Amino acid sequence: IRIVDLADSRLTAVKLGESAMRICAAPGYLERWGTPRDLKELTEQHQLLIPEFVNVSEQLRRLFPVGERPHVDMAKAHRIDSESALFAAMESGLGVGFVLDIAAKQAIDQSRLVTLLPESPLPSQPIYLVYRRADVSPARLEALKMFLLRHFRS
Repeated sequence: IRIVDLADSRLTAVKLGESAMRICAAPGYLERWGTPRDLKELTEQHQLLIPEFVNVSEQLRRLFPVGERPHVDMAKAHRIDSESALFAAMESGLGVGFVLDIAAKQAIDQSRLVTLLPESPLPSQPIYLVYRRADVSPARLEALKMFLLRHFRS
């Protein structure tokens, strides 16, 4: 499963849905440090927790015109390569995290995390099931495709 715009390849890609990045923090973090009013305040005054798969420069290019891009001091941000570590850090109040909406849904629904700046959503990306082409598709692959399509469409 890949969450990315796919370049042409020799692989078969079945689009399952879309996922967008969300900016979230724990209620305790916000009580202590305040809620950012905009992306500029967020990037300049808050501790950022950024997953390794997020290309910050690319996201800023997609969101802001050239003269309006906020500066992100990556020396002050924490890069995290584990989703479970990212959620643990966020829920412990260590900073503001960038997470996929599908991964954060339960934590948001249970009020362990709060979505910040919903009026400034980050761009969404497609979710694909990617596999090698074959003349005959194994039954287990067909079953997985059908399960994933039903799951993501519901």
